[in-house]
Amino acid sequence: MSPFKHDNWLAVDTSSFIILKKAGILNIAATHFQFHTTYQVITELKRATWDEHALQPLIHIHNVTPTPNISYPSSLSATDKSILELFTLLSAHGLLSDDGKLLKWAQGQKLQHYCSLSFISALLNQDALTQIEAKKVFSRIKSIGHYSSYVITKAESLLEFAVRRSRDNNQV
Repeated sequence: MSPFKHDNWLAVDTSSFIILKKAGILNIAATHFQFHTTYQVITELKRATWDEHALQPLIHIHNVTPTPNISYPSSLSATDKSILELFTLLSAHGLLSDDGKLLKWAQGQKLQHYCSLSFISALLNQDALTQIEAKKVFSRIKSIGHYSSYVITKAESLLEFAVRRSRDNNQV
């Protein structure tokens, strides 16, 4: 993997696209971060009756083939592995997923990762959302997703930190 990380590039999986769209922030998020995904994810989204043509201006789609020297847990699907391959190949800033297996793997590898709920703090840090908007979207995503109390607590902590940081930056 290249030592250079593209600061706003994210490898995004199916579940996060669905949640961000349902929450009404996919377009705004895609203007502040470069969303990269694989054709395997697009295939899954098509099964969920997504219009691929409406999505194309928002994302970069890649054809990824497995790299023999990288091993992933056998419990991951081919689509999950394609996202991890993409993350590695692009030297992306982070992984955006709401799939617990992918997030656990990323955490074990000490890689930057977000679920849709914790991603709200990144959007606030990029000034993509105001503090009020971030809190509203956070509540919306919390009701859409299936998050454990641990994930909710961690995401709330990240959001509160981003809110304090935003306040501090506005006072300067």
